[in-house]
Amino acid sequence: SIGLLIFWPGMMSHDSIIQWNQLSQNRYSNLQPVFHTLFMKSITMIWDSPGAVCLVQIIMLGTLLGFFLKELESLGIQKKYIWLSSAFIAINPINIVLSITLWKDILYTILVLLCSLMFLKIGKAKTQFYSKKYNIILLPIVFTLPYLVRWNGLFILLGCFFFLYLLFPEKRRINATLFLSAIILVAITKGLLTNIFQV
Repeated sequence: SIGLLIFWPGMMSHDSIIQWNQLSQNRYSNLQPVFHTLFMKSITMIWDSPGAVCLVQIIMLGTLLGFFLKELESLGIQKKYIWLSSAFIAINPINIVLSITLWKDILYTILVLLCSLMFLKIGKAKTQFYSKKYNIILLPIVFTLPYLVRWNGLFILLGCFFFLYLLFPEKRRINATLFLSAIILVAITKGLLTNIFQV
């Protein structure tokens, strides 16, 4: 947040300037994934500033890292290492600069971290992970999001389900159903966004 105040209202790349023009004019292109452009648009409808998008990115990243460190602590990592990691993440210049940049790669990184957190939870719960219905609903959504934000997120989507198959070969049928759900979710989301916003 201090970094954002120093560099207010945040930093923009060539891609983000193109996307900002699209959301300002309500004329959308899929040159950059429209899902990310509309993510920014939804924030700017409340507060029309690049700083608003940066603030949301900071909140998302901070919250997610908090959950990640909490999960690590529950695995037996000593508290002093958790606090040390937290401090390092907060003062790391790369994190400070990138979290205040309007760039699809930032949201993409946050979503890849979310996928990693999901695997940490899967690793803890093992096969019991599948017994909770909300996990089953959440899994295809979480694995789909990186692909909607950045084209090479397809490899994250495929890779996550590949690792699920390796971890739980006995759950082959449910994993195949979850993968199919993710593909349908991608098709519906991309189709709806394209039609509604005349992309």
